[in-house]
Amino acid sequence: MGRPLESEVVRLVLVGGGHSHQQVVQSLGRSSVESVSDGKRFELVLVSDSKSAMYSGMVPSVVAGGVPDEDASVELEALCRASGWRLITGRVTDVKAAQKEIEIDGTSTLSYDLISFDVGSETRALNGTEAAMKEGANIVLTRPIRDLRGRIDEILASLGPKRNAKVVVVGGGAAGSELAFALRDKLGNKGQITVITSDTNRLGSFTNKRASATVAAEFREHNISLKQGKVSIVDIDFVQMLDRSKMQYDLLVIATGAQGARWMQKTDLDLDPHGFIRVQANLQSAANPEVFASGDCAAFPGSLPKAGVFAVRMGPILLKNLRSSLCMVFQGQAVKSAHLMDFKPQMHMLSLLRTSDGMAIGSKWGLVFRGRWVRSMKNKIDRQWINRFTDQHSSSGFLGPTFRGHPVEGASIILNADVLQENFEDQLSVLDKMAEDANFRQQVINVADNVFDNVNSN
Repeated sequence: MGRPLESEVVRLVLVGGGHSHQQVVQSLGRSSVESVSDGKRFELVLVSDSKSAMYSGMVPSVVAGGVPDEDASVELEALCRASGWRLITGRVTDVKAAQKEIEIDGTSTLSYDLISFDVGSETRALNGTEAAMKEGANIVLTRPIRDLRGRIDEILASLGPKRNAKVVVVGGGAAGSELAFALRDKLGNKGQITVITSDTNRLGSFTNKRASATVAAEFREHNISLKQGKVSIVDIDFVQMLDRSKMQYDLLVIATGAQGARWMQKTDLDLDPHGFIRVQANLQSAANPEVFASGDCAAFPGSLPKAGVFAVRMGPILLKNLRSSLCMVFQGQAVKSAHLMDFKPQMHMLSLLRTSDGMAIGSKWGLVFRGRWVRSMKNKIDRQWINRFTDQHSSSGFLGPTFRGHPVEGASIILNADVLQENFEDQLSVLDKMAEDANFRQQVINVADNVFDNVNSN
């Protein structure tokens, strides 16, 4: 074990450059900490295994080849430099919460007074995956995302340009579905793409059956096969299903859900059975009050999907709670939960799923809509996230014109929009009014339900 990296100071350490931590680094700068430090020495440290962090919402576009890596990534080094943070590029290999100390790259230790984790998750591997990969199988795990595009490109290049590649994607959630569509864009008309899922009613991670059915229809339109079932074992060039049928592959993409990072298993952090850091609603560990966690690596009370949108929305709460906790530490007090804010997940989210040929599917409040305008809206949201951490200043939101029509007109604007149009301002204005006016929202939903029922009855 090497020597500690620094002498004693009041130190806040962030482990991982995820969506929540990017917001903390940008907003909790050195000057803001100095204002509450009461003259004490302090240090703000971000530990990341990479100097950049890719925005998860743009990964499918990167895989498809439409967006360069750098345009979909936040440069952590520049972000830290602008806010007065110290960036340590390395991999955390152990945590000793009882001693308030972390190990970096197995050689150096760093003490902390407060620590937060936003390190994402790993793909829950299937039986036989590790052995097959050791034998050189063409397998890609969707998590962690940093090497996803490079690994897919490497495998496809090794197959040669004339090969009609057999691509199998295991997992029909948001990651699996979007990657299947991205690979269709990348391969064009070549390649046989099959998505294997155990639940065809939750395609794209949509809980709305209409939205899931829309994903299935998009699969059919873009010649992507859908197979319901479970994979029992992975071999070097095929997967075997529970019914003992086999499916050959040239490229296997595994998007089967998340588990906690393996390195965390040997730490003394309080983890749930899936390896995620157990936190309270305020994102603080009950077992270790100096420990916080956000995003995928946090086991939030109740059932919370592993989705980037929650890491984004947890950011402001984590920021406030870390600032409050720093104040307590500077005053020589224990970090008390009573002074921290709870994160309250949204009950209704705007879910956007990138499909193929410039299209996307959206869903909120039970409404389902698709088209180029939905992709255009998704692209704008994605770009705004990246721009907020660069010199490309952009507004924090993009409100459309105020909608002044009636519910029937509003439903028509959303449901009957030309799928090929890219302008989304009118549709956004209806969604904005639905968010503000519960009565209007319910009337639009009722109109949409009647339209759906009439279409199905004909």
